[in-house]
Amino acid sequence: MTMRKWQFSVPCLFFALTIGGVAESQGLPTGRPDQMGFAPAGLSRIDSAMQAYVAEGKLAGVVVAVAKDGQLAHWKAFGMRSLEAKDPMEPNDLFRIYSMTKPITSTAVMILVEAGQIGLDDPVAKYLPAFGDVQVWTRTGPIPPRRPMTVRDLLRHTSGLTYGIFGQTPVDS
Repeated sequence: MTMRKWQFSVPCLFFALTIGGVAESQGLPTGRPDQMGFAPAGLSRIDSAMQAYVAEGKLAGVVVAVAKDGQLAHWKAFGMRSLEAKDPMEPNDLFRIYSMTKPITSTAVMILVEAGQIGLDDPVAKYLPAFGDVQVWTRTGPIPPRRPMTVRDLLRHTSGLTYGIFGQTPVDS
């Protein structure tokens, strides 16, 4: 699978994993895929791809949900929720999803960008004044940055900020 397809697949997989639980809890009705604008052949390709991931051992199990206008067009489970117990995956299984802060926050920021309430090239300090006096670490010590850190820098993880939990470097401090 190419990098481009993976970039598309990961958010779609997250959405598929999430929508299943939402569909269940919200009692979304099921619609006929063909009447909702979905080609049965296209949905079949999704099934084939997910089954291949399971068969190749890339995923133990996966749940796929396709919804439109508040109706489920397609909702299927593939593989096992537990390989050891040979327990099959069910469409309404719940998943613990880690490290979703970045994509959720990035989506929220892009909604604000789309609404014209924030700009990608705006300095971060415009919204968080404490970032107005940041320094850049060099071998000779801290210096002022060449340009302000922008919202775009934060979204693409090129701001120079660190987690501060992976090491004790001057940048972390």
